[in-house]
Amino acid sequence: MAKIGFIGTGIMGHPMALNLQKAGHSLFLSAHHDAAPADLIAGGAVALANPKEVAQEAEADGHQSLRRQNQRKRCSVPRRASVRR
Repeated sequence: MAKIGFIGTGIMGHPMALNLQKAGHSLFLSAHHDAAPADLIAGGAVALANPKEVAQEAEADGHQSLRRQNQRKRCSVPRRASVRR
């Protein structure tokens, strides 16, 4: 599976990272304020010192994935289709 960098494992990021880990992806973490959650580390995630190190280790990040999804959505709509009110 993919090596995914995850920056921020707080209220919103922790469940997202946990789902990625359950799906079999390797995670590289950088927490903003606190240490990386113990359950993610116990599951095999690697805690790194800063976002730069995460970017160097990861093949993908959440931002890139979302951008690709949005591009696919835009490409699936015919160019000349427009809604006029």
